[in-house]
Amino acid sequence: MSVNVERADHMLEKPLKCPNCGTHFFVDEVLNVQEHPKEAMPVECPNCHHIYEKRITNGYFMTFEDREHGKYEEEAGE
Repeated sequence: MSVNVERADHMLEKPLKCPNCGTHFFVDEVLNVQEHPKEAMPVECPNCHHIYEKRITNGYFMTFEDREHGKYEEEAGE
């Protein structure tokens, strides 16, 4: 099992799990933002919008659900 997932010519970190709703999700940092100060930006669950953590960046974070594991990792039995 691989820890990183390849997407658009770069590697993403392993999926995070929301402590609020249990959704597994990936975080993608978007850079190349003009005139954006380096500050703590929220990383939030794409399902329930719970703020998982804040990270220092000069861009922002996009999150998306892990379609392979998602919220129902083993309960679905797919």
